[in-house]
Amino acid sequence: TPPADNAGLYKGLQELSELVKSYQGLRENEQRGATIVNTIIATARTCNLDKDITDLPEEDFDTKEVEIEERDNIVGKVYRRLMEIESRALP
Repeated sequence: TPPADNAGLYKGLQELSELVKSYQGLRENEQRGATIVNTIIATARTCNLDKDITDLPEEDFDTKEVEIEERDNIVGKVYRRLMEIESRALP
């Protein structure tokens, strides 16, 4: 049998959750904040969250070109979806 693991998010989703937390601390840093959001978008697509978040930007979308409010909006959508997934994963 496979080893028991903590209930929670799968590896890709866990990474995404950590990126969202990183963004919260660096969101006002114009360079780092945008870079993290670009990574969040790519990771969300890798985890197939683009199937659930219909207006998730494409991976080649550069969030350095949008205002902080738009980046917050993108991260907020990913965060809400992660919370929905995590709540269903709890025993």
